[in-house]
Amino acid sequence: MNGIRPHSKFKGYLGDGAYVDFDGYSIILTTEDGISTTNSVVLDPGPLKIFEEWLERLRLEVGQTEPRQCVTCQGTGIESKATFDEPEIRCEDCNGRGTE
Repeated sequence: MNGIRPHSKFKGYLGDGAYVDFDGYSIILTTEDGISTTNSVVLDPGPLKIFEEWLERLRLEVGQTEPRQCVTCQGTGIESKATFDEPEIRCEDCNGRGTE
């Protein structure tokens, strides 16, 4: 492999020079320098399933939280935490009251 992959409709940018792609069978994680692929990790279905199980355990372990902005007072800079199962959150100030 010469480090250059043809364009794929599945390829996505993850950030910091990291990409993800799908070749019809495997998930391919790569790092790229703007010219060529510098590193690759190929996850066939077996290792991918193990990785997904690990990721699920990690989400449960850390409480599945990510920073989110309050849906009521957007734009005030007040942020809270929400689980992946709670897409609409309210900060402590709004407490679900809505705007007044």
